[in-house]
Amino acid sequence: AGAKQLWINVEETDGEYVIRYSNDGAVPTGPVTEGGGLSTARRKVEAAGGRMAIETAPRFMLTLIFEKGVKMDV
Repeated sequence: AGAKQLWINVEETDGEYVIRYSNDGAVPTGPVTEGGGLSTARRKVEAAGGRMAIETAPRFMLTLIFEKGVKMDV
């Protein structure tokens, strides 16, 4: 998407860690279809007990959520 910068925001709540990735690349013009890297990321996140969400508006953002206290075996 032609990005030159990547922003990573990590938030800790009482029960979760929330990690958000966004960049300054082109905004998707249609739905984002998982394949290759995103599918692999989802499998690994879910195997570790986490959740993954993809947002496309107002710009692309990948969110990973992990519960505190869950042992991750990745």
